[in-house]
Amino acid sequence: MLSKQARYSRRRLRNSYNIKYLNMQNRKLPCAIVYKSNQHIGVQIVDIHGNTLTYASSNSKEFKEMSLKNIECKSYNIIGAKAVGEIASNKCKKLNINDVIYDRNGNLCHGRVKAVFQEIQNNLRSKNNE
Repeated sequence: MLSKQARYSRRRLRNSYNIKYLNMQNRKLPCAIVYKSNQHIGVQIVDIHGNTLTYASSNSKEFKEMSLKNIECKSYNIIGAKAVGEIASNKCKKLNINDVIYDRNGNLCHGRVKAVFQEIQNNLRSKNNE
């Protein structure tokens, strides 16, 4: 009998493989892959061939500058996740990337992961309309 943590880990890996397989079948756009730990969150924008185009993280210099302006912006909360999404979308805009595929990397799409994706989506859409 597997422990609860082992079952969770297996389910997360299975979900991750399924998501990556589905994204590889119809992948014509870059992919935004999210990494989440208890303390930090990061987003990696990867092209069709698997090369990293850009990366935004709660460990980055840009995030630390943002967190100095906003006291509530921490690396482990939703406001911090939105800040990471904004940094990633600004970097995408500089590379002329207008749309991305979202890869949640086996995590459930709520909380910090959802906040990152919504911020990227909103910023890229607002930049396209201008």
